[in-house]
Amino acid sequence: MTDASMRLGIVIVTYFPDLKVLARQLEVLPLEAMTIVVDNSVVAEARQQVKALLNEWPEICLIENTHNIGLAAAFNRGAAQLATLACEAILLLDQDSEPEPGAVVALHRQWQLLCLSHPRLGAVGPRLCEAEGGTEHGFHRLRRGLWQRHVPPAADHTPIRVSSLNGSGTLMSLHLYQALGGLEESLFIDHVDTEWSFRLLAAGYELLGLPGVRFAHRMGRSTTRIWLLGWRAWPSRSPIRHYYLYRNTLQLLRQRQTPLVWKFWASARLLLNYLVQWGAGPEGTVQQREMRRGLRHGCQRRLGADPG
Repeated sequence: MTDASMRLGIVIVTYFPDLKVLARQLEVLPLEAMTIVVDNSVVAEARQQVKALLNEWPEICLIENTHNIGLAAAFNRGAAQLATLACEAILLLDQDSEPEPGAVVALHRQWQLLCLSHPRLGAVGPRLCEAEGGTEHGFHRLRRGLWQRHVPPAADHTPIRVSSLNGSGTLMSLHLYQALGGLEESLFIDHVDTEWSFRLLAAGYELLGLPGVRFAHRMGRSTTRIWLLGWRAWPSRSPIRHYYLYRNTLQLLRQRQTPLVWKFWASARLLLNYLVQWGAGPEGTVQQREMRRGLRHGCQRRLGADPG
């Protein structure tokens, strides 16, 4: 164990988590890391269940919120707590990610080494695979004027420059995290990681994906494996998540730091998402209604928690 490893801080945000998945996640985290769980569950019984689970890990700090303050605000609150503990690095995790055994240590170790050769390193992230079925989520990068999803060969562990990172699994300097103001709390949940990635890039920092470090991850309520210019996991989202997705996409579309190519890609994806709901019955009707409401509130710049 090194002094550097002692300076790793981990923030996990939970919201009515699957306790079995959360327990598996906690079991593979390095004991020497300083871990904080920020629970956004709005029901007292759910918060008690998380608290009871954490009794098995007395070294983990629990921050309980009596209302859902959002993913970004919860991460920021955990980061502020880590800053009082002299942590050097911060790893962001949500309740749906399961690092492989040793993956967090490997992610932190590679970040430390890469900082020596990449003085403007902003953040690193692991290879994400869908927990059910193992479909690769890949890395997004801007190349030849296209927004591409790149899936490195399984044996390729070479770090690659990317244009965005999934929030869960992102590891970076805690000082940099705070210096750039933390995550954008007005977005509440969806595209919080996208906005952060673009903000890092706009500030002149570099994002690297580490294909040799693997996390299992769940993108939505469930996923379907579809062919769309390559096999990919298509997430099934709840109507409220589609509300945030559509609303927040409009917010990113109007920002200068957002790459123009991403704006075209994201707009096309919103249209495709909407069309997918045709013929889906009552569920599809509700989904489309929330998508339209998200677009309306996005045009009105109504951000934060769902205003209803």
